[in-house]
Amino acid sequence: MTQPLHDPTSPRRPHRRRTTFVLVGALIASCAAALVTGPSANAAVIDPVAYYQIVSRHSGKAVDIADQS
Repeated sequence: MTQPLHDPTSPRRPHRRRTTFVLVGALIASCAAALVTGPSANAAVIDPVAYYQIVSRHSGKAVDIADQS
C-alpha cells in the first residue's frame, strides 16, 4: 500500500508558529517605523482677504480665474 504525498494527520504547528512570528515581527517593525517618523507637516494658514498669484514653476504662466473670489 502506498502512502499519500501529504499525510492529513501530520501536525502543521511549526508552519503556523513561523507564520505567526513573521506576522508579529512585521507588526512590531511597522509600529516602530510609525513612531520613528516625524510629525506630519502642518498646512499654511491662508488669509482670505489677501491677494495671491499662482505661478507655474516650469513655464512661468500665471493662473487667471475670471469672476472668482
